[in-house]
Amino acid sequence: MPDPVIREATVADATAIGSVHVASWRVAYAGEVSDDVLSGLSILDRARQWEEVLGAAEPRGTVVVLESAGWLGGFAAFGSALEDSGGQLYALYVDPQQWGRGFGRLLLDESVTRLASAGHAEAVLWVLDTNTRARTFYERAGWKPDGATKTEELHGASLPTVRYRRPLP
Repeated sequence: MPDPVIREATVADATAIGSVHVASWRVAYAGEVSDDVLSGLSILDRARQWEEVLGAAEPRGTVVVLESAGWLGGFAAFGSALEDSGGQLYALYVDPQQWGRGFGRLLLDESVTRLASAGHAEAVLWVLDTNTRARTFYERAGWKPDGATKTEELHGASLPTVRYRRPLP
């Protein structure tokens, strides 16, 4: 299999991104988010949301995708932080069938590199407080919880989250 390639996402990627997003939620948040919420997630609805993001005249940030052998294996979205002056990783999802292959780390490293290149000295991200897999992943990459918490209301679910922070190279 050829090496994976990371490139900027286009509107044409919206359906594949939506598919990865929904599949990741259904696996990663099983047992953490109600089955009704997870089964109610729509690839079509998520694709439409990503079409809007990717087609925006003034995008809020950058979205990159990881491709390998003609399929989209994951994506990351990042840009200026919403709450403070640093950078922020808004989303990072990998197709659950591809977990454990290093694709998440490639996307994370690309996001960190681009945030640093944009002049940010540090970055934050928010993660579901009970998502041990994701928290361990971020901690291994040098991210640390900074004590901030909040509850996100997403897709009809109240999700307690914790903020992670790290200096950028």
